[in-house]
Amino acid sequence: NDRELQQDLAAAYEKVGDIQGQAYGQGNLGQPRLAPESYAKAIALLEPIVAADPSNTVARSSLAHGYLRRSRLLFVLGESAPAVVASQSAVSAYEALARAQPDSATRAALADAYSSHAYTVDEAGNIPGGQNDAGVVYARKAVAILEDLARERPDDVDLVYKLAKAYSSLAITVLGDVPRPETMQESLAFHRKALEVDARLVASTSGTNSKFARGLLLDRMNVALILNEMADYRGAVENARAAEPLRDGAWPREMV
Repeated sequence: NDRELQQDLAAAYEKVGDIQGQAYGQGNLGQPRLAPESYAKAIALLEPIVAADPSNTVARSSLAHGYLRRSRLLFVLGESAPAVVASQSAVSAYEALARAQPDSATRAALADAYSSHAYTVDEAGNIPGGQNDAGVVYARKAVAILEDLARERPDDVDLVYKLAKAYSSLAITVLGDVPRPETMQESLAFHRKALEVDARLVASTSGTNSKFARGLLLDRMNVALILNEMADYRGAVENARAAEPLRDGAWPREMV
């Protein structure tokens, strides 16, 4: 009945999951099939604590974080259906937390959950009984939150980078199952927004931040792919060529 001890144990299980095989993480043991069980144990400890004491924002934040990590790992493992369930739980948990404490960090975490859920349900549309285009709604919510936060904190480069990633996620989800001319135009517009943001980040760091440079490289290639689908071959080639210096570790002064 020691809730503090249970929270500590839940944190330990989550750490074990990260070490076993965190999704998109580095320096783990490469055992991702074992990690979902560790995350599930953390969640099982935290859920009754949150139910008994909704004012415990630390436990609520940990629970939401646990749902999100488990969802991302299940998605990477190809288990789309349970990944959607877990990401929906993460969204609901972060929404409740943001209502209780609408600070910048919590709002940014909610935006991250929205983006992750958008991508998960978008991909789940490819399985029987999937979600089809439902991810667009969540992707738009993520962008709206991060645009507000970026206006409040324009010098926070990590936050601005999250906005670029959210634009990219929205660009992918708006295409839908069968891209149409209008959805390709909208997708292109959001990829260009991401490109503009990442270009500023790369320029502001003189190309020394590999994460920002990689983001800009992907933006260039995404724009090139969409333009190619739209039969704008000149534009596609121009963007692909503009990505080459980034691929090779260099960066031109004129990024946009």
